[in-house]
Amino acid sequence: SQKTDLIKMIFAMRSDFVPQCAAYPTLNSLLNQYFFQVGAMQPDEMVRAIARPAMEVGLDIKPDLVSQIMNDMGKEPATLPLTQFALKDLFESRQAAGGIISLTRSDYLQRGGLHKALERHADAEFMKLSKSEKAIGENIFKSLVYIRYGIPDTRRTARFSELAYLGQDTKEIENVVRKIADARLITTDENKVTGRTLTLA
Repeated sequence: SQKTDLIKMIFAMRSDFVPQCAAYPTLNSLLNQYFFQVGAMQPDEMVRAIARPAMEVGLDIKPDLVSQIMNDMGKEPATLPLTQFALKDLFESRQAAGGIISLTRSDYLQRGGLHKALERHADAEFMKLSKSEKAIGENIFKSLVYIRYGIPDTRRTARFSELAYLGQDTKEIENVVRKIADARLITTDENKVTGRTLTLA
């Protein structure tokens, strides 16, 4: 008898979109059979996620810094990417200073801590734009947020063609997209079906 090859697929979905699957009976049934929810990291796992990468490359990361970050993160697991950004920002600032790199609580707080690191970076990059570029940039960011009444705002992916409503020359829009993408504020992707798309980083 001819053997049948089974195709196994794994796909991931943001938790805020899971409830919408209930509107599709077949999809909802499949999710109920195979759904696996990744839980929030426990405190000991968070400590390892913060300290181990630094220690593995020989960096000196102070215990009070780890404690401060853990306190800033609270019980919100979604802050892990922001923590990664803040630590990378701290490392690069210490690297620029030269000498033996030590990640300390005082330097972390001086850089704005967890909740100010990305804001400070975004503001600094945005201020580099000209007045007309800032206007385009503001509209680009607005187009990448899906706002619904009674439901938390979420990121959305927008096609580059959607930005034509900004009333600016396509080359001007392209230039702003490139600048804010280089600043890691948005990500871009090329798709054969949808064309170029943009998403908040």
